[in-house]
Amino acid sequence: MITKKGTAITAARRVVAEQEDAEEACQAALAADAGAAFLARLVAAENVCDEVTAYLLGQAWFCGLPFIVDERVLIPRSPIGELIEHRFEPWLPGTPKRILDLGCGIGVCGLSLAWLRCCESPVCLSDISEQAVQVAQRNAKRLVIPAISRVGSLFSPWEGERFDAIVEDVS
Repeated sequence: MITKKGTAITAARRVVAEQEDAEEACQAALAADAGAAFLARLVAAENVCDEVTAYLLGQAWFCGLPFIVDERVLIPRSPIGELIEHRFEPWLPGTPKRILDLGCGIGVCGLSLAWLRCCESPVCLSDISEQAVQVAQRNAKRLVIPAISRVGSLFSPWEGERFDAIVEDVS
């Protein structure tokens, strides 16, 4: 069954997948179904295109990696992505054994560091939001990255544990 929302999502996916002109895809969606107008205009608008497209596609990119996103979580917009890609050099010499991503959200910082082999053991992820931790777990599984994830406020899930590096990007 074709729905109004489905038509708009199809138009949004077409824009992203084929990198076609957003205005052209928007007009096609409008012609196909007037109910898709709102979503199609959002996709065509530069100021919200990345966020809306990420939610429509269920995916956002960070440090060159695809991360699962959905309506329960925020789209990653970390300003420390470049630092992660450079492995925090020169501030983080060597390879830490244990890294904690505190307030991990969907896990972009910790999982990206683990992907870059910036830690020796599973990366540790925690957030106060149970939904965010669930999505972080899905991202770790999808990226085949060993991770230990816990729900809780600040350091409470890790009481008595020690880390060589702590990444925090709760902004």
